Amino acid sequence: QQDKENFLQQGKDINQELIFAIENNLNPPSDEVQAIIRRHHAWVGWNPTKEKYIGLTQLYQTSEFKEFYNKLHPKLLDFIVEA
Repeated sequence: QQDKENFLQQGKDINQELIFAIENNLNPPSDEVQAIIRRHHAWVGWNPTKEKYIGLTQLYQTSEFKEFYNKLHPKLLDFIVEA
């Protein structure tokens, strides 16, 4: 249970950092944003290759993910995909 709570909190923290980046007009290719994206890559838990990690963005285009990310910030999903 504690591991699940830690995992979920890490995901929330990463999303909040990405929202901060959006609201502070950081560019997805910037070093700051890429550092957050590296944390997201590690967080997904299955150590995907670059191609598979990029493929994850296709999954994020489903209605469930769109709804989830849009509730957090209307630009978050597009920002993640671009980064």
